[in-house]
Amino acid sequence: MNPISAPSRWARFSARFDDVLLTPPTDVGAPADPAAGADDLALALAALCNPGPAFAQARHTLAAAPEQRALQKARLQRQMLALDGTLQMQTRGGPWRQRLHRLALKLRESTAVGTATSGPWDCGFIKGGADAAARAAAFVPRRPTLMVAWQLPASVLLPLQAALQARHGSYVLPVRLWVLEDPLHP
Repeated sequence: MNPISAPSRWARFSARFDDVLLTPPTDVGAPADPAAGADDLALALAALCNPGPAFAQARHTLAAAPEQRALQKARLQRQMLALDGTLQMQTRGGPWRQRLHRLALKLRESTAVGTATSGPWDCGFIKGGADAAARAAAFVPRRPTLMVAWQLPASVLLPLQAALQARHGSYVLPVRLWVLEDPLHP
């Protein structure tokens, strides 16, 4: 399957985050244990989001203890907010400066040529449910995209993976699926 033609400038400018398929990360503040430093989740995320094929996926087993898993999720959300540009935008000052930053970014994205991965990514947790595969089959990335499957049951995950894999040839921008599994319920 050949990649589809690039969307028009207006279509790229008006494209929005796919909140039908994904839930954006939330700003939970600094992780509870900043002394722990970079963990294996951060390293795995950096490796997964490197330039490469249009579609790639990776698996990672979460910590067994619930409190460690909560810390992992807080750190992951913080990393996702850095990758999607939210943390950078928040440093711009007040709401008007943030809006101007967002507008400048949208203008740059709408006129960009190619599939650069140096700008912000769309990042989100996949919403579960029986229709997740259908929503994934309709997904069209507006930016390089990181989808996180956080402890999804196999009944949701397997059809979703198949839908994304079937569409991977049509992605003009990189799409990454990161499956984070519960070690007690694989």
